Amino acid sequence: MRGERERVGRVHALRACLALWTLAALTLASRTHAQKIPNSNPDTVRIHPERRLTLKAPEKLYSHDVTGSDDVVVLQNENTLYVQATIAFLPPMVAVLHVIGDSHEWTVILKAVANQDDVRETIELVVAPPPELAPAAVALPEPKAQPAVQAADDSYPITWSALTGRGYLWLATSKDPGYVRASQTTLGVRISKRVHALLTTTLDLHVTWADEHLLLERPDRDHSLRPLWLQGALHLRLKQRGRMSIAPIVGLGARVREAGELLDLRETPALDGLTGGAFAVLGVGLERRFGDGIFGVDVVGEAGGPDEQWSLSVLFTLGCLPKCEGG
Repeated sequence: MRGERERVGRVHALRACLALWTLAALTLASRTHAQKIPNSNPDTVRIHPERRLTLKAPEKLYSHDVTGSDDVVVLQNENTLYVQATIAFLPPMVAVLHVIGDSHEWTVILKAVANQDDVRETIELVVAPPPELAPAAVALPEPKAQPAVQAADDSYPITWSALTGRGYLWLATSKDPGYVRASQTTLGVRISKRVHALLTTTLDLHVTWADEHLLLERPDRDHSLRPLWLQGALHLRLKQRGRMSIAPIVGLGARVREAGELLDLRETPALDGLTGGAFAVLGVGLERRFGDGIFGVDVVGEAGGPDEQWSLSVLFTLGCLPKCEGG
């Protein structure tokens, strides 16, 4: 009888050990299993000052941006982000981490927790598979019922902006001993297209005129003229992600100049009446988005033909994304 009791006791003890081992294994698996965040929608991740969070992406990362708190530090290498919260990042504080990769973007909501054991130290940033169209949707005759087909292009729309500005120009020819200076005004339009997460191309089309007469000294007499330029320039702008960005600008352009000189009969003009040339552009731009609108300020310098001409201008742009036009 005693031996039977000992055998039953050993069986119960073995079952208890197996139950404890299973519970421990499940707990460890739940902590070590890597959470996966798709690029299609935001997800929440818990962080603690005593635990470093590692985000692994399936592609090369270009930049990241943290909003909502200055108490979260993010270090980045080629395809991994290391997120560390400071001791000041306490519940219920929340920050938003926006990650930009080679072809995709992720939004991660960082939520402060009091217990470090609730933190998963490794997070995978994954690419969600494209949604499958239902068979009934393919058979619909109305093409307007499928706006999701253009979703890939909507993130980089074409933007139209009005452009105006003021500046100074310095002009000379081979016949002049030095440059003459005058203020100038610019009025036109800008067409922008974001071709990459960090690169935007812009086409500026505008007319520029001298606000005052330029006095050119010639052997026969002094010439007073007020030139006007029709010009277009293609720019490349390196941009940052976010509502506000500062971008260096480089570009090339071409223009046609009208001398704008009133002459009497048999008088020799100081400049050729209508001529063209190329020029280079270098500058820096500041852009701020508010809703669907865009406001920008550029400081640009131009150098080139058709005469020996330099200029420095401050340009202002105001435009909107296609959504604000009601289309």
